[in-house]
Amino acid sequence: MCQIQMSKTSNQIGDNAERRAMDILHGRRVGGSGSGRFLKGDGSDAGSFIYFIKATASIRSSTIRAVRNLWLEAMEGARGHAGHGDGAKPALIFAVDDELFLLCRLEDHAELATAKVSPYIEPTKVSERRARHLRRPSER
Repeated sequence: MCQIQMSKTSNQIGDNAERRAMDILHGRRVGGSGSGRFLKGDGSDAGSFIYFIKATASIRSSTIRAVRNLWLEAMEGARGHAGHGDGAKPALIFAVDDELFLLCRLEDHAELATAKVSPYIEPTKVSERRARHLRRPSER
């Protein structure tokens, strides 16, 4: 018997994205997030983040295509020379109207938000020497 795959509606696509995101973040969805006079966000976590989740099944928009191409480049760069990447996590930073925005995988953000991984990168001896050299003589 042949099963016909029905395409999902935009509401189903959005609901699935919200459900998946809040599962990863151990957060909660906001009921009626798109209705009413005030924007309430689509979900929140145990910290102080409010998430607005946008989902699509198509890549028709030129903006979405551009972000996708930048993301693919960031992922390739994170793999590093010879493809191992040393555990590097890809991220993009956009500057819009003097604000800096970070785009990263939700799983990577969740690790930082729940302190499963240290947000501080231990400096190497080379970077420590470089930092000492850049300090003013009076600070050494």
